[in-house]
Amino acid sequence: MSYSAPLIHQLDVFLVFLGVGFLLGAVYTFVAFFRRLTGETAAACFVCDFLFCALSSVVLFLFLLAYANGRVRINLLLSAGAGFAAFSLSLGKPLRRVLFGAADAIHHALLLLLRPLKHFWTAMIRGLGRGQNRLRAFFIRRKQKKLTKNSKNCANSIK
Repeated sequence: MSYSAPLIHQLDVFLVFLGVGFLLGAVYTFVAFFRRLTGETAAACFVCDFLFCALSSVVLFLFLLAYANGRVRINLLLSAGAGFAAFSLSLGKPLRRVLFGAADAIHHALLLLLRPLKHFWTAMIRGLGRGQNRLRAFFIRRKQKKLTKNSKNCANSIK
């Protein structure tokens, strides 16, 4: 004979996992914001998605331990997925629109603030390149002078 939890307890656990999925949807929206802020490079997308997957699996595991006595039940995972979808379809789009607008504004402001530094650093690097060429030319001339001096000394010693 197997024990089945009362229906009210099952409904309570279902609603908890629905809330967990809803919160994971909110977390993913903020992860997408940071991905957008970093320029959506492949490495940034991989790191952000990997960290989100690790976080969501740990959270789901801990809630499964706490509420389902460690038993993985498909209905609980589906309820978490339904909560994620509910967030994405309800609050996700407007929140993403606001956050992505903020990310674009932050990115644009940083570009405006860092543009003078970019010009400064490129001028510095250009100057160092010219200085390096001047230094190289100085040592080449010095070496040529030594070679001509040595060749004159050799010519004088032969006579």
